[in-house]
Amino acid sequence: MVESTADLTSAGMKKYSSRLTDAASEKYVGTVDKAYEKGKIFSVFRKSFAGKIKQQDIPDILKWLSSPLGKKITDIERKSLTPEGAKGFEEFIPKSLALDEKRKNLVREFLEETSAEEMSVKIACEPLRAMMTSLQDSLPENMKSSHVKFQADMDILEKEALLRYRSLLPVSVAFTYKDLSDDEFSQMLDFYGTTTGKNFNSAVLESLADSLNSAGSECGKGMAELLVEAKKRADSGKENRRAGESESR
Repeated sequence: MVESTADLTSAGMKKYSSRLTDAASEKYVGTVDKAYEKGKIFSVFRKSFAGKIKQQDIPDILKWLSSPLGKKITDIERKSLTPEGAKGFEEFIPKSLALDEKRKNLVREFLEETSAEEMSVKIACEPLRAMMTSLQDSLPENMKSSHVKFQADMDILEKEALLRYRSLLPVSVAFTYKDLSDDEFSQMLDFYGTTTGKNFNSAVLESLADSLNSAGSECGKGMAELLVEAKKRADSGKENRRAGESESR
C-alpha cells in the first residue's frame, strides 16, 4: 500500500516536473523517498494506532495474533512485503483469474468484512488530496491554482488512483493469503467478522491512512518549494535578458 501510494504521489506531480531542472526533479524524487521511508511511516502509524485501538479489544487481539493461525498469517503477510514477494505478486496476476469459485468468494468476503472498498478511498485518495492541498497552501498567492482548476486536477488524480488501487485489491488479497487453506481463510474471516476484528482492522487501516496523509503533505510542501525556486530562476533570467537588451539599445 505504501509503495503504491508513493508511486501515485510521484505520478501526480509529473504535470509540474516540466518546470523543474533535472537536478530539482531528482531532488523531488528524494523528497518522496524520504517522506515514505519505512521508519517515518511506522512512527506516525504507531502514534495514530495507539490512539485509535480500543483497550477492551487488546486481550482478544493478542489472543488472535498469538494463536498458531494468527502467527502463520502474520508470517505470510511479512513474506508478501519482501522483494521476492513483490516479484511473486507480478507472476501471480494471470494465475488469479484461474482461481476456483470458492476461493474467489472467500476473497470477496474478505474485502467486504474489512471494508476494503470504503478504505481504498482513504488509502488511495486522501494522501493525494493531502499532497495537493499542501502544495496549494505552500505556494504564494500569485502561483496558486484557481479553486476550479484545483478541484478538476484532484478529480482526475482520484479517479486514476481508485481505478488502479481497486483493480489490484482482489489480486493482492488472493496472492497474500494463497498459502492458507480454505478452512484457514474462513477462520481468518471469522475473526474479522467479530467486533474486535472489525475494530482492529479499522484502527490499522485508518492509522495507515494517517501515515500516508502525513507523507503526502510533506511531498506537496517539497514540490511547492521547488516550484518557487524555479519561478525565481525564471524571473531572474527574464530580468537579466531585459537588462541585456537595454544595454544593446
